[in-house]
Amino acid sequence: MPLPYGYELKDGMVSVNNGEAGKLKSLFRLFTDGTTMKKCLELISIPHCPDSCKAMLKNSVYMGTDLFPPLIEPDLFAAAQEEMARRNRKRRKYPVPVYTDFIFLPGDNDSGKRNTADFLYRQIRPVVKGEITCL
Repeated sequence: MPLPYGYELKDGMVSVNNGEAGKLKSLFRLFTDGTTMKKCLELISIPHCPDSCKAMLKNSVYMGTDLFPPLIEPDLFAAAQEEMARRNRKRRKYPVPVYTDFIFLPGDNDSGKRNTADFLYRQIRPVVKGEITCL
C-alpha cells in the first residue's frame, strides 16, 4: 500500500517529504480560503486529479497518528471539512424536474429490459392538444 501524499519511507520509518508536505499545506489553505479544487491544483502543481485531492482533504492521517507525523494542524483540517460540507450543501442532491410536452407511456417491451434508458426513451410520445399521438 502506498504512503499518503506528503510522506516517504526513510530507513524503514515513515517521515515527512518536505516538498510534498508544503504543497499539501498549501492545498488545505487555498481550499479553506474558497479557491476551487481545479485552481488549487494549478497553483500548487500537485500531480493528482480533483477527486484524489478531495480524498487528501478528508484524510485524517495528516493530523498525525502513531505511525504518521502530523502535517496539518487540527484547526486547518477542521476548517477544510467545514468548507467541504458547505460546498456540498450548495449542490442540488436531486435532479430538477423538467416539464415538457411529452408524456411517458409504459408499453410492451420485446426485450424484457424495462429499466434500460433505451427502452424508457422509446416510450416517450408527444402530447398534442391533450391527446396522445403516436410517433
